[in-house]
Amino acid sequence: MKAVKEGDVSTIMDKNVKCTVYRIVGSIPASNYIQLPKTNSQSLGLTGRYMYLLFKPIPSRYFVVHVDVATQDGLIVRISFSNLFKEFKSTSTWLQFPFVCHSAKGSICAYTAVGSKDLTGPAPLNTQWTMLALDFQYILSMYLNRRYSYVKTIRLCANMLVKNVFTSDFQYEPGISLEQAKKIGPLSHGMAPLPREMCFHLTKGKNWDDVYDLIRFPSESFCKKKKPFDSVQCCSAKVSPKGAKQNGTSRLGTGSPKRVEAVGGSRAVERYVAGTKASKPKSFPFELPLVGVDNRGNVSVTAAGDGEVHVYAHPHEHVIVHQENKKTGKVGKL
Repeated sequence: MKAVKEGDVSTIMDKNVKCTVYRIVGSIPASNYIQLPKTNSQSLGLTGRYMYLLFKPIPSRYFVVHVDVATQDGLIVRISFSNLFKEFKSTSTWLQFPFVCHSAKGSICAYTAVGSKDLTGPAPLNTQWTMLALDFQYILSMYLNRRYSYVKTIRLCANMLVKNVFTSDFQYEPGISLEQAKKIGPLSHGMAPLPREMCFHLTKGKNWDDVYDLIRFPSESFCKKKKPFDSVQCCSAKVSPKGAKQNGTSRLGTGSPKRVEAVGGSRAVERYVAGTKASKPKSFPFELPLVGVDNRGNVSVTAAGDGEVHVYAHPHEHVIVHQENKKTGKVGKL
C-alpha cells in the first residue's frame, strides 16, 4: 500500500542505525508529514495489538504523530502524541498525550535535566533513536472503555527521523537474540526478540540500552496501579536481582519469564541465566508409604523400610467428639 509524502520529506543515510531513514522537517508539523495509506478513504487494516515506531526526534523541534484506530463497535478514534502538547486531553474520539523527549544517555543535557520538573517542550539538543511501543488494546479500554479492532491510518508529522513502523500481537524485546530468547523461553508468553529487519544496528560490545531508548505506553507502573498515564516518556528502571513484576508490559527478569517495566536488555538476560544456574533444585521424597487393608478390615499404612504404622477404623462404634471447654480450658468429650 502506497504512502503520501507532504512537504519537506527526504531520505538520508543515518550513521547510527546504518541504514536509510526518512527525514521529516518543517516549521509547521501539520504541513510536513508521511501518511499511511495514501488517502483517508483507504484503511491499513492492521490488527496487531501493539504498534512499534522506530524514530528519533530532531533536536530543538516539535513533532506530532496521529494514529487513527477503529473500535469493535465501528468508532474511529484518533490517538495523538507530541512534545507540542502541554497536557493530556481527551474526547470521545480523540486522545492527546504529551510526549517527553529525554536527552541521550551520558550527554551533558541529560545531566542538566536531572531534577527538572518541566520536561515538556521541544526536543533536547542531544536525542537518540527510540523504539516506542503503543498498546492500543489497553489505551482504548482504559480511557474510553472500548475494545480495539484495527489501525486505520498513521500520520507521522515533522520533525523526526523514521526508520520503520509496524504492528504485532507480540511484545518484542530489543537487544535480545533468538538464542537468548530460547534460553529464557519468552515466546510462549507472548514475547519475542525483534525481527532482524526491525532491529536497530548495534555495534559489537555495546549494550542496547546504552545506545537506544525503549518506551512502552502505557508503562508497567501505571498499568499495575490501574491509573491513566498522562504522558508518553521513557521510564528507565533498573532490574533487581530478583526480577521485576508487571501486568503485561516489561522486560525479562529472573525466575519465570515475565514482562517487566525495566529497560534491562541483555543485562537482564545475564541476570536471568546467572540466577537460574545459582538456584538449587528442590528435593522431593522419591518413596511413598504403602497403603492397604489387613484381614480384620482395618486400614494400615506401611512406612517404607521403618516398620508399620496402623490406623484403625471402627465403623460399629459411636463417634466421640472432643472439644475444649471455654470456661475451664480443658478438652473433654461432648
